[in-house]
Amino acid sequence: NDVSQLKVTGDSLAVAFFNPKGRILATAILHYFKPTIGENDTIHNEEHIVIETSDFYMKTLAQHLPKFKLRSKVKISTAQVEVLFSPHIPLSPIALPVIPIENYFLSSLDPRIPNFGCKYLRCLSGTL
Repeated sequence: NDVSQLKVTGDSLAVAFFNPKGRILATAILHYFKPTIGENDTIHNEEHIVIETSDFYMKTLAQHLPKFKLRSKVKISTAQVEVLFSPHIPLSPIALPVIPIENYFLSSLDPRIPNFGCKYLRCLSGTL
């Protein structure tokens, strides 16, 4: 999948990670967001791609992804994230609902089947 498709906060993409032999290591959903709060703060002005996957795959991905970091300015960290689902389906991705729940940092349509509605993500532990 082409990660460059993720350009606007709320964009998401269903992906799979493979080992060199072509076997699936993990399935996941990538979520893009760029916080709009604290524009002068370098932490809040960075782009983020959140990899949402099950706990089952976390250790595997944590070992696999650093191999591809090389010299890029990429920071890889792990966090426990809570996901809340809403049956609300906006008319367009631009009309994603404002997050009304405290501490939720992202809302996006489920990229697998948009009729699943919106997903809200909240960081429980770790850093993004």
